Amino acid sequence: MTTYALRRILQTIPILFIISILLFLMVRSAPGGPLTAARRNPNISKEQLEVIEEKLGLNDPLPVQYGRWLGAMLKGDMGDSIKFRRPVADMIAERLPATLLLFGVGFLVTLLIAIPIGVYSAIKPYSFFDNLITTLSFAGQSVPVYWLGLLLIVVF
Repeated sequence: MTTYALRRILQTIPILFIISILLFLMVRSAPGGPLTAARRNPNISKEQLEVIEEKLGLNDPLPVQYGRWLGAMLKGDMGDSIKFRRPVADMIAERLPATLLLFGVGFLVTLLIAIPIGVYSAIKPYSFFDNLITTLSFAGQSVPVYWLGLLLIVVF
């Protein structure tokens, strides 16, 4: 059992590495970039833009940029927000308690509803209620979350 768990944990390392590469490349290939606002500013000269690019390391090859980014991420340094000019980790830490509270309440409500319904469905298998709940649960799992969220915003 320990060998199996250790093997599974070791298998996640290359997967996380591949995901980090894909994430880095997606962010780098997104339209705009860290200097979009600076390029639109008529008060910033080309020389100043070059200094900013050099300071941010945007002139380096992609593998070097990725290595620097990965090293910073492994240390917990997520950089500074371009829009708010504050550390991203601080911004996440500010909002984390509210996010965890929302998650906790939602999870508790889900358990308080799902467990009694599941027990009742198990006691009365193949009843109308069991079939209805099974159908609704399959439908609920099939609906994309983003679409359901937009629908609930419109309804409520």
